[in-house]
Amino acid sequence: MVKTSIEDIFSLTQPGTLARRVFKGDVQLQHFQTRVFVPDQNYTIEQFLIGVDEQHHYQQLRKICENVRDLPRSKEFGTGVIEAFKNAYQHGHKKNRKKKIEVAYKETLTQFEVVVNDRGGQLHADFIPFVLMHRQEVDKPFSFYTFAPNIKQHPENGGIGTYLIHSVSDEVHYFKNQYNGLGVQLIKYKVRE
Repeated sequence: MVKTSIEDIFSLTQPGTLARRVFKGDVQLQHFQTRVFVPDQNYTIEQFLIGVDEQHHYQQLRKICENVRDLPRSKEFGTGVIEAFKNAYQHGHKKNRKKKIEVAYKETLTQFEVVVNDRGGQLHADFIPFVLMHRQEVDKPFSFYTFAPNIKQHPENGGIGTYLIHSVSDEVHYFKNQYNGLGVQLIKYKVRE
């Protein structure tokens, strides 16, 4: 006889649990009625169109983060922003080079915030429990493709971008944006003297 517990039923890490069975297929964000987050006039907004040289965009994003005064681990935070950008292109846009990725950022006295918006309009339902699991502060890299083995892995993608985003940010929020796509907000607190 197999011994089970309530944790086995509600576990987010095991694909066959009751909690995971409700997350199937693709979620079309345009059909989901929720508040839409639109960056206001306090943000600097840049539009990126992926060309031949993706590395150029990564350097721009890293430079934006490294130029913020009193931002601890700015280089690592820049890596998290780059991962959110990569996810927007690879997963949100399905590598469609014609769709723009919007990056909005602002600095206050206490924090630096970056919002990465895609125009994809859908996400795989397994991403929802994956994010919930990361909000519980996963302490080691956990690949999305290990979490959702039914999804084909991109050869250049290790599947740990979400882990990196959460590990280098003080807060991470997800929302539907004004393009009916997914927005990811990364927040890093500044060092107080």
